[in-house]
Amino acid sequence: MIGKNYRKERGKDSFLIAIEGIDGVGKTSTIKPLKAHLESLGYHVIVTAEPYLERTIEIIHGEEGAQYDQDELYCLFLRDRERHYKDFIAQALKN
Repeated sequence: MIGKNYRKERGKDSFLIAIEGIDGVGKTSTIKPLKAHLESLGYHVIVTAEPYLERTIEIIHGEEGAQYDQDELYCLFLRDRERHYKDFIAQALKN
């Protein structure tokens, strides 16, 4: 477990914790207490989710997704993840 002193010793180092799972498995229920715990240790915590882009969410979770086969949806999700990393995650890890 990383304690309070880790942040002080390491300066501005950032790290990413990814919680993965299918819909309804309890990711949000896991993230809430983890976030609270890390914040109680003095960490700045940013929570984000995928799919990232609104259009990707509409396609994957909406009726429009039925028009696409599994490979196309997989590619869409991968492109969304790439954009999420470039636009948000990489920037958050730098700060």
